[in-house]
Amino acid sequence: MSFVDKIIKTNRLEYVGQFQKKDGELSFDWIMKRERLNDKRGRVYFFIEVSQDGPKKILKIGKSNSKSGIKGTLSNYISALKGTPGVNRFSLHHLICDKLNEKKQMLVYCIFIESVKKQITGIFKTSLIEIPLDVTYIEEL
Repeated sequence: MSFVDKIIKTNRLEYVGQFQKKDGELSFDWIMKRERLNDKRGRVYFFIEVSQDGPKKILKIGKSNSKSGIKGTLSNYISALKGTPGVNRFSLHHLICDKLNEKKQMLVYCIFIESVKKQITGIFKTSLIEIPLDVTYIEEL
């Protein structure tokens, strides 16, 4: 069993879906339920290359605290050729397209970082608030 298969089998990763090409354009086949796609918690995500004749490979490990959820995070890669994309997303967009042209699958998995509940005292009241943890602190785990 490959290293990537062992990671997937831990059941800590959630399958988001896979990149695909439709009419020559990069798109995404969303498998994860809608409420999870828009989950605002921090997340660590994995781009995994799958070929028919070789082991699975992790091509990217990323992190995001974006309030638009994993759907917003991945949309930045899909639309990276529009507007003024950063160099990293622009390059990864082309890398993903190249892998798909080679008839490889590009799967995406993620881990959501749990939030904590904390009593916060304001001027007039105290409220129990759910606070998402910054994924930066979780990277080394």
